[in-house]
Amino acid sequence: MEMKLTHKKIKEICGIVSYKKGDSFYRSNKVTFQEYGSELCEATVSGKEDFHVTIEKGEDGDIQMTCSCPTLANFHKSCQHIAAVLLSIYDRKRQGPPLLSVQTDSAAFGELTKDIISLFQEKSTQTSGQQRYFEKREVLTARFTIKPVLIGTNQLLLGMEVEIGKTKVRSIREFLEQVKQGKPSVGIYDPSIHCFCEETDAVIQQLIRIIHDEKAFLEAMPFDKNQTLLIPPSSWEDLIPLFLKSPIHFADA
Repeated sequence: MEMKLTHKKIKEICGIVSYKKGDSFYRSNKVTFQEYGSELCEATVSGKEDFHVTIEKGEDGDIQMTCSCPTLANFHKSCQHIAAVLLSIYDRKRQGPPLLSVQTDSAAFGELTKDIISLFQEKSTQTSGQQRYFEKREVLTARFTIKPVLIGTNQLLLGMEVEIGKTKVRSIREFLEQVKQGKPSVGIYDPSIHCFCEETDAVIQQLIRIIHDEKAFLEAMPFDKNQTLLIPPSSWEDLIPLFLKSPIHFADA
């Protein structure tokens, strides 16, 4: 779907409440695409009841979004199910190659089809996450360590350091940018032969998003900026649910 999506744009379309609920659906793998193309996307968002979302480009070029869930007459934003699908589209476009039109009859067959297609795509960006099928790359382990960072003389914030296997990442921002771009990080990670399990990759992708938020905090910060990623307070809401599924360690002050 040829849409210029950002997290801010999705919040504007759906509202902050629906955005947060949609993000929960997306992160819980509740979104299954039946059609995924440049002109039309159709998906099912699973829950206590399944709802069907259609996002398509009209003849005038406008994007039309509909959902089978009940709508409130006095609510003019798109629903949480549309938010979940938009977030899924955004993440696919950010991580993967250009959209292909793929039709599936079931969730399992959809994952299989996507992985088969990826085997024959040339010059596409290799994703960092482990594929469900046909994955021959080595799955790397990661250790995330949260440590207090002294700001000035009396203020503490929290930062994060990362180890891949038994190797400590010395330049965390460079490493995250290389993962984002599908490039190797010398001596640590090569996307052609390495990948991360779903839980680890989810944390890494969230840290990639944090890099831009962190920049506002970096001026006059007396700490090792290369090794430690400063976590802005606004990012913890997204990180904490991921920490419940991935090994996190805490360093002493």
